[in-house]
Amino acid sequence: MKAVVVWVVVAVAGCHAAHPPPAPVRQSSLSLAMSGLSLSNGLRVVVVHDPAASEIEVTMRYRVGSVDDGADHPGIAHLVEHLMFQQMLGAQSLFAHLEDDATFFNGETSFDATTYMSRAPKAKLDELLSIEAVRVGFRCTTISEAAFEREREVVVNELRQHDTVSEAWAVLHEAIYPAGHPYRQPTIGSVDSVRTITREQACAFADAHYAPTNGVLVVSGNITPDEVITSLKKFLARVARRDVVAPTSVPPPPDAGRRGTASAPIDDPLLVVAWPLPPGQRERVEVDAIAVFAQSAIDGAIKGRVHEFRLGDVRAPMIGFVIEPAHDETLDEIRTSIDHALGALPSQLRRVHSQLLGD
Repeated sequence: MKAVVVWVVVAVAGCHAAHPPPAPVRQSSLSLAMSGLSLSNGLRVVVVHDPAASEIEVTMRYRVGSVDDGADHPGIAHLVEHLMFQQMLGAQSLFAHLEDDATFFNGETSFDATTYMSRAPKAKLDELLSIEAVRVGFRCTTISEAAFEREREVVVNELRQHDTVSEAWAVLHEAIYPAGHPYRQPTIGSVDSVRTITREQACAFADAHYAPTNGVLVVSGNITPDEVITSLKKFLARVARRDVVAPTSVPPPPDAGRRGTASAPIDDPLLVVAWPLPPGQRERVEVDAIAVFAQSAIDGAIKGRVHEFRLGDVRAPMIGFVIEPAHDETLDEIRTSIDHALGALPSQLRRVHSQLLGD
């Protein structure tokens, strides 16, 4: 175990360098036509027409993640994600249907969301959307106790095989986010916490969060909005509208100026520099652009290596750098070098801005 030095510096917010017809189509610079609509049950749908695509992709994102686990059941959102592949459609599980029909499929639980993805030939659109209809419409009703126990054990084994990278990632979240912040809790829970979750608790969680009003469906590929609407009417549009539990509130990113150390399963000490991202999307894009120059400035000031990283999720994200010192550099020396490099960054950005404008 070596010490990971966590260094949170100043915030950068404010830096500036029924079935209604689809909404008006917007054409992107990538020649992707995008349109949106909402079903009468509250499901929001986005269609991305890509004439060059050889397959279609269906992505369903629910506004529920590990922050909604609560203190009593860490890992329940991730366990429910696994269970939503074990529902029955006819004589087969959804997992078996996806193995037969899809060329790719997966699920993912983050702090703020649970996302299901599948890809298949265009002719399989009905099959992919029927799977999403079963997930949101039936939830746990077709999952047996035996299937639940089997899938819970799969998650437990996944936790036992937790790798070093995941452990180090968890250490960073615990070190940077303050006590009580929901982003400090691992998204998949622990062996002990998952083992205590019952089928009734998992099903209650699904009922509380899986509803059309809490989801966004994206269908992309060489497909038109009218074709998607025709398929939606067969399955997803028939799912009843339901109320859901309000999502757990997430505090803003931690205050700037915090410093500290934490132990992680790594061979050599690292220095971590992180900033809270601003709340506005435009400001976040600007910070992304500035981060490129910041990484270059740090890289030029030290002998070691610099890697950009992201922490948290949509509602309280952090951006930063992990610095690997060279064998003849100390962490104190690197801190001083970074101070100087970042202190000179504003004037460098002004020079770049002037050059771009031809001043």
